[in-house]
Amino acid sequence: MVSINGKQFVQGHFPNGESDFADLGFLKLGTDHASVELYYEGDHDMFHLQVLAEYLKDLGAMSKAHLVIRSWVPYAQMDRKVDGHAFSLKYVAKLVNRCGFPSVYIDDPHSDVSAALLDNVTVSYSTANRMVHDVALHKKADIVMYPDSGAAKKYNGVITSRDMSGFLKPDNAKTDSAVLGVPVIYGMKRRDQASGEIVSYDIVTPEGVDVNGKRVAIMDDLVMGGRTFVEAAKRLREMGASSVVLYVSHITPQASEFISSLGGGMLDAVFTPGKSFTKKQ
Repeated sequence: MVSINGKQFVQGHFPNGESDFADLGFLKLGTDHASVELYYEGDHDMFHLQVLAEYLKDLGAMSKAHLVIRSWVPYAQMDRKVDGHAFSLKYVAKLVNRCGFPSVYIDDPHSDVSAALLDNVTVSYSTANRMVHDVALHKKADIVMYPDSGAAKKYNGVITSRDMSGFLKPDNAKTDSAVLGVPVIYGMKRRDQASGEIVSYDIVTPEGVDVNGKRVAIMDDLVMGGRTFVEAAKRLREMGASSVVLYVSHITPQASEFISSLGGGMLDAVFTPGKSFTKKQ
């Protein structure tokens, strides 16, 4: 979905399926700032964003516009070239850049590649900081788990470079575990490159850390199919965890079944900023 100043740009569809774009005459040129939001639900949203950008240019309003990618950066998981697959994020970022927005805002990107490819970008980790607040300051978990190496690499850097209020405060001498105040454990998965299926999943625990009887919070940025989180929760249950919850910054529409079933019953709850999904009493 693409919106501008809170108004959806697509207001319907014509009988032939083409989009019916809203008139932007409500913009007061010279006074209004144009706040464009992209909530990616499918590739059609990228086309709508490009049409809106061209419309703003025609109005002479692009200089006062900014783009907020309200959810995840589209194609952020394809942030490198993998055998048989294109480096999709690179080309999607080029499409966004060609729109010509003077400023672009993204939150908790999947990796630093998104920020490197987007022009005029500002990166926020507000959702990640809110998750850290819940886990660390409000003592919602005894142990934090990163479900794969990507999450471990990213959140270790984010957490150790920020204090709990979210303001930059470099302190790379500290570990993420020291900042969180709870132990951190790690998931290690192996996928079949052809099918994409997870063929093995293991959990690494530092010496002296016992999962048995503990509340574990899995922390990551994005849930799509949710298979990694199901595998992680299964292993944690086998290790005796008393509860397993998931904290994520972004939930895609494709994750609806995973969320509604709480990972097939493997999770006690799923939390994302502003929303929580728990087992029905």
